[in-house]
Amino acid sequence: MNKTKFASLLLAATMSISALSACGEKTPANTTATEAVTTVEISEEFTPANAKYNDEFVLLVSGKDPNSNVDFKDFSNIDASERSTLDEAVYKKNAAVEELYGIDIELVEDMGGSNTGLTKIYTSVMSGTADYDAAVIGAYDAVPLATSDSLYELSNLPGINLDNSWWDQKANSDLAISGCIFYTTGDISFWDDMQQHVIGFNKQVKKDLNIEDDFYEIVADGAWTHEALASYAKLATEDLNSDGSMDMSDKFGIITWDDSVYAIFGGSGEKVVTVDKSGNMNLTLTGSERIVDVLSSYTDICFGGDAINYQRYTAQEAITMFSTNRALFFLGRLQSLDNYRDMETDYGILPYPKYDAAQEDYHTAASPYHMTFICAPASIDNPEMTGNVLEALSYYGKEYTTPAYYEKTLTGQYFRDEDSMETLELMAATRAYDLGLYVQPGDINKELIFLFREGSKNFASTFDSKKSAAEASLTEIGEAYAKAAAQW
Repeated sequence: MNKTKFASLLLAATMSISALSACGEKTPANTTATEAVTTVEISEEFTPANAKYNDEFVLLVSGKDPNSNVDFKDFSNIDASERSTLDEAVYKKNAAVEELYGIDIELVEDMGGSNTGLTKIYTSVMSGTADYDAAVIGAYDAVPLATSDSLYELSNLPGINLDNSWWDQKANSDLAISGCIFYTTGDISFWDDMQQHVIGFNKQVKKDLNIEDDFYEIVADGAWTHEALASYAKLATEDLNSDGSMDMSDKFGIITWDDSVYAIFGGSGEKVVTVDKSGNMNLTLTGSERIVDVLSSYTDICFGGDAINYQRYTAQEAITMFSTNRALFFLGRLQSLDNYRDMETDYGILPYPKYDAAQEDYHTAASPYHMTFICAPASIDNPEMTGNVLEALSYYGKEYTTPAYYEKTLTGQYFRDEDSMETLELMAATRAYDLGLYVQPGDINKELIFLFREGSKNFASTFDSKKSAAEASLTEIGEAYAKAAAQW
């Protein structure tokens, strides 16, 4: 693949589903547009507003991970020679928007905490103060804010067009309720790309095991399945010190972690909750034989002796295992691969497998714990400025940060072959968002992890026992969403 074309190919892949836009139109509270003169480069596909705001744009950045501010870090006081390629791209994106609309982006950072971003926005909205013009919020915090009338419906913001290529159309579709989109993502962020679940494979271990099969061809042929993953993993497992006890000092086919069960579940195309054409949320985790089969299959793989869960040990031990050629596969997030940037042995990346050959497509999930979304508090006092600035940030994200992340940071630093870039292309085209992982009806989604930790396959009985509470919770959440949507 021509790497210089990767960013445009990636963006084209994510445009397959149009955004839902059934919400009505609300009259903006007030606007402060004046004359606009800008010197920043503008593509023909982006039409900026004729506006200069001469104001601060206060952006709350909050997330579970302390690094979730990467998209908006302030590099203005750092010499250009000391910025990385990606740092420079972030700086150029933010500076372009500041110059375009005569604003100063002021970050209010609140990362690594528990629900603190949610509290800040909720308090601001309930008190009627416009403390923030927009926010980046953790996925788990987005739902309670949306259902408490605390978020502005994004398609109603003047100047924003969620159908544009720099917005993630799959997110718009999967996260829309009653046609309303209260939070989403796109080229405004590359943090969401970093949180995609991925499988790394050690090329030296593959070579030492005389595995001649081309993993990339297997993926391309649609044959990368649970069965394939298990069969290759079995070839690698070895009790290196012959003590009869398998631990992190030995060799395994797979290094895994608890949240991989969310990835394997999403990779099968299943969801905890689906949304029908009428905007109703439906619990799909219960009553499905296929879901039980998918989860049971993965449990067998991970507890059959050929996999080790690094969370029972330490992350550093897992890094050492994979780096010193004592594991064939490593299951993690794209961000996790930063740990192997200096690894001497070559490695490649693969998507999560299909459940079986009958499954038509691959599906790529992102870690809900680490995921963040862009949103706007309902109390903003200048919707026009918020809409125009968010649209410009996403557009310039497409121009600057997306290419920098994929073409510069990843190429030759995370990955050493073009086939891995092909995998990224596939992941971008198949990314899916499970609303149920964010809504968490009756916490039934957490049973996936609880059962996996114990190696239990009591999926059907456990889900059935939680079904009534989950459905009651989902009904309540659905009513709150409908109420919020009705405001627009």
